[in-house]
Amino acid sequence: MADENTGWCIGENGTILRSINGGTNWSSQVSGTSNLLLSSFFINSNTGWISGEDGIILSTTNSGVNRNRHRLVHSLT
Repeated sequence: MADENTGWCIGENGTILRSINGGTNWSSQVSGTSNLLLSSFFINSNTGWISGEDGIILSTTNSGVNRNRHRLVHSLT
């Protein structure tokens, strides 16, 4: 949770769910990918990053209304 009310849940097929009431209700957000999403990190209720398989990284500065898609191009070995 980014704060006591706002949080995200991520998973298979690019699934992103967002709660703005402490997890009582969840709504879908468009991820723009079908990749498995593995990890999320939000520094506040607006700004965060989500990473997934095949090097995909999604970023937002407006609570997921819009997302920027990035991809790692080098393998990390």
